[in-house]
Amino acid sequence: MGWLGLLIVWISSSGSQRQAETRISELVGRENQLTQELQARDSASGSLEALTQEIATLEAQRAQLVAGSTTAAADRSVAENQLAEVVAALETRRGELESAQTELGTVSQDLEGRRAELVTVESEISQRSAELADVGGRLEAARSEEAGVRETLAQLNEETSTSAEQVADLERRLQEAREAESDAQLKIAEARQAEAELADSRGKLEAAIAELEVRRTSLSEEVASSDQQRALLQDQIIALTDTLAERGTDLAELERQIGVAQEETTSMAATVEAGFAPGRYVAALSNGRLLSANFEADGTFTLSQGVLPSAPQDLVSGSYEIEGANLTLTDAAGPVGTAQFPMTCVISPTPQGFSISAEGNEGCILRNLSLEKLS
Repeated sequence: MGWLGLLIVWISSSGSQRQAETRISELVGRENQLTQELQARDSASGSLEALTQEIATLEAQRAQLVAGSTTAAADRSVAENQLAEVVAALETRRGELESAQTELGTVSQDLEGRRAELVTVESEISQRSAELADVGGRLEAARSEEAGVRETLAQLNEETSTSAEQVADLERRLQEAREAESDAQLKIAEARQAEAELADSRGKLEAAIAELEVRRTSLSEEVASSDQQRALLQDQIIALTDTLAERGTDLAELERQIGVAQEETTSMAATVEAGFAPGRYVAALSNGRLLSANFEADGTFTLSQGVLPSAPQDLVSGSYEIEGANLTLTDAAGPVGTAQFPMTCVISPTPQGFSISAEGNEGCILRNLSLEKLS
């Protein structure tokens, strides 16, 4: 830029400051226009590519979280189905246990009745045994009497002095003794048969009671096992629910980050489309002088008149923010006059930089200017 400095000195010495500044602006703009636009586009493209890669990474992470949430939801559905099956089986087992307990109560009552009946029968057998013993005694007595009668008959036959009436009476008494013996034998047989039937019934009832006890124990163990399995499944469902909540939180955070990145991408794209990039700009004022605006990449700016650096007291400096097509100037210091800050200016792209129209920019000190980028 040395020859430009010499040119500026020569023009200044000739007293044509206004024409020299205009000529310098045209020459510098033509010389650096393509290089500056290419650098600005490359810088913006690099930022867009980085944001696009970050969005792609976040999208992949969101897909993984969505897949993990879907798997956790499927696992939870399977666990809930298993829990429902276990609960149904548990209810069935409980119903069977209640039926078995009811049946056991009925059988117990029947057994008590049979036991009472057995006591009655045993009492009757004892009574019959006593009667049998009595009948046996009577039978022995009858037999002894029969022997005596036979002896008497023999004696009567020998003596031929026995009457027919006495013989008939003896034969009748003998027949009664035989009938009594036959009845006693029949009662003994009936009592023994009843005792055998009761013993068989008691054995069957005791076997049925033992079987019901085993069944009740088995059902109680199955119910306890089902309760443990249900508790385990409930713990698994709680864990899966917590996992789903965590995945949902992570997914929401990723979606928020993606939204922020997309907004930044949109803002960057809008900024590029608006024609703004950090650097040094010049614009022709209405009084014929040049305005120099320098926008640093760190978010600070300076404004001065003329292409060459001005004295510090003639500089307006501050901070700026660019969002889409909105350029906002804040924290301004220097000769700002009546200008109010923060100040927002709506910019429009131009081949050499950007312009700020008068319409819609009433509070912007740069309105109705076209700024061309130098560096």
